[in-house]
Amino acid sequence: DANGRLHVVGQSPSGVVAGLGKLLRLTRYAERALVVPAVTLTDTPQLPVRGIYFATHFGNFYHVAPVEEVDRVIEDFALWGSNSLTVWFDMHHFAGCEDPAAQAHLARLKHFGEPARGLGMQFGLAFLANEAYNSSPERLRAKWLPGWPHYHVELCPSKPEGLALTGKWQAQILSAFPNVDFIWTWPYDQGGCACDQCKPWGANGFLRASEQLARLYHERFPEGKVWLSTWLFDSLSGAQGEYAGLMRYLREQKPSWLGGILGGTHGDAIPTVLDERPDPERYPLTCFPEISMYQMSPWGGCGANPLPGFCGRLMDNLRERTPFVRGRVQGGWPYSEGIYEDLNKFLWSQFFWSPGRPTEDMLAEYASYYL
Repeated sequence: DANGRLHVVGQSPSGVVAGLGKLLRLTRYAERALVVPAVTLTDTPQLPVRGIYFATHFGNFYHVAPVEEVDRVIEDFALWGSNSLTVWFDMHHFAGCEDPAAQAHLARLKHFGEPARGLGMQFGLAFLANEAYNSSPERLRAKWLPGWPHYHVELCPSKPEGLALTGKWQAQILSAFPNVDFIWTWPYDQGGCACDQCKPWGANGFLRASEQLARLYHERFPEGKVWLSTWLFDSLSGAQGEYAGLMRYLREQKPSWLGGILGGTHGDAIPTVLDERPDPERYPLTCFPEISMYQMSPWGGCGANPLPGFCGRLMDNLRERTPFVRGRVQGGWPYSEGIYEDLNKFLWSQFFWSPGRPTEDMLAEYASYYL
């Protein structure tokens, strides 16, 4: 406060926005009045990746809500100190990139990148390694086993034509975006191939398809980063040995295209096998907390789903894997389906900023400001 003015200073645009958000949440509001505390606050985020993943399919909030409403969610997230947004163009909804519905959805996703980058956030795309449109040739399609999450249109990368067609379609998506700071390559849910040439998928066909995707991405965005997801590794029938094969691949091949590992989980712990990966400083670890569908029935549930207990258990699991330094957990992107898990998003934004902060303090700050 100098001469009646408040000053918010940051090392970057996202830092200034985070400072404004903190100031708003520290202020007390009353009828025709607001009280700004007499405080000088200096704060620095402890984890570099403080993101969110917007699921943009199946008619959920991010898929169909007016873009102005989604923009407000992005703005709130930046005010909470977050610095990264990921979206996914789910191909299986469409017949091809030229499909008018596909073009409309691409335009929607590109729009989300504008407020995110304008607020100082990074913007990234998620890809299934062997994803495809619903018009994919049947002779090139992947093999699946009972219990695998599949839409039966994905392509087999062990078939040269299938791998080439996947690459063609992924290159079209990449070329539709002016700026992509990072990408994810994803193994399952949907996705995967169980043929003899691709299995075990996570340590075989998935890696070959991901190598192609990384090459296509780096041709367009040389400075961008590729994160490899281990979602559902070693958990589907006929796909055991994926973690072991991935570790062997990292140790022997030392892939230069790979920037880090994204550890996924449906539960309240990140697989500890990832702590033993080769070259942990070269391949940092991030997490993908599932904050939307936890114990939901039917899928999507109904109404708000505050999960401070579940989120707190997963946070405790990550806190035990200290120190939070290069080579250890560097943050992550919670899985978000909509606005009903708003409290959960806030909890993770604050955890990524300050992992040692008690959950009760985060809840109090949220309630004081919003309620």
